[in-house]
Amino acid sequence: MSNPVLQSCRAAGRQSGKPKPFWSGCGHWILVRRCPNSSLIPLFSCLICLGVACSNAGAAAFTNILAIDFEPSEGYTQGLPLAGQNLWLSNDPTKSSGMQPLWAGLGLQGYVGLTPPTPGTNTVVQRHPVRYPVLFNPASEQTPCVSFSVLFRIEPSTQGTNDDFSWFFSTTSPYVYLFTLTFDHTDNRVYYETNGSDNRYSLGTQFTNSVLHRLQVDMNFTNNLWSASLNGRSITPGGVAIAPASQRFNYAYLYAGWLLSNSNAPGNNYMAFDHIRIVAGATPPTLPQPALLISKPNRSAAASVTVQTEPGLVHFLDTSDVLQDWQPFASTYATNFAWTVNDSSAATNRQGFHRGRASAGP
Repeated sequence: MSNPVLQSCRAAGRQSGKPKPFWSGCGHWILVRRCPNSSLIPLFSCLICLGVACSNAGAAAFTNILAIDFEPSEGYTQGLPLAGQNLWLSNDPTKSSGMQPLWAGLGLQGYVGLTPPTPGTNTVVQRHPVRYPVLFNPASEQTPCVSFSVLFRIEPSTQGTNDDFSWFFSTTSPYVYLFTLTFDHTDNRVYYETNGSDNRYSLGTQFTNSVLHRLQVDMNFTNNLWSASLNGRSITPGGVAIAPASQRFNYAYLYAGWLLSNSNAPGNNYMAFDHIRIVAGATPPTLPQPALLISKPNRSAAASVTVQTEPGLVHFLDTSDVLQDWQPFASTYATNFAWTVNDSSAATNRQGFHRGRASAGP
């Protein structure tokens, strides 16, 4: 069956070889009926279109502020330092950053680290190789709820010591660090700092080397609060103050940082990152239901359901016979952008429906 609406949905859900951010494109569930009479399929395709159109009716309005996938179509070049490409900046003369295809099937990624400075010559232990300007003012746009997310992976050193990596957030004028998230190799815990303080705190949330993680930071510039999670697990104890009560700041820069543990024995570890997204709205953006592509060759065949997934999120597939009383059918923690499930009950059931769900945690 060739359905131009579904084709346009699938096309809209991808950019530069990677799916668009989970909050844009055709991120909705698609209904497919198991019909004994194939002549009914074109008619039911109209119902599929209606399902897509109506599923967004209650969604909160939001604005896509930033989407970076580090692909050549965006102007990125493999093998060059990340600093200097597009709007990425750096005050680090060694430009310890780059662009390489470090994850199979996900194109190019940016990274910091990997090439250590000459031992004993680096006097700046805390380094911030790259930063990116976020040209957006939440207050003036009346969209105070800002969400940042990124996929990243930390690879340990094969020589030298293991170092720490971080994500920083700052204003531009006055120049103030809003908050910091540090991934500490001493105990593999994630620490947070806020309000420009040097005090570090941790809830005990840990990261794992060589594993894909999804970091999400939610900011509310009206309530003056921020929170963060790693694969859906809280890094901060609920909302934490962005600034003292007497001050209000905006969000202007994001940093990917490399913090040397020992300048006399710097490691060759690195943090690779991809799929950077920033969205904003009057209320916090929510995860819509993901798009599905369902194949059932004939009435006696099982249904093959492919879910458009977002790495770092938990995805669920539910089934129903009558569009209510949905039952969980399968779930997965996504490490790529597609997940295929076979539903053998479709070989005997006369009709049925599937829907996808996404969650930031189990």
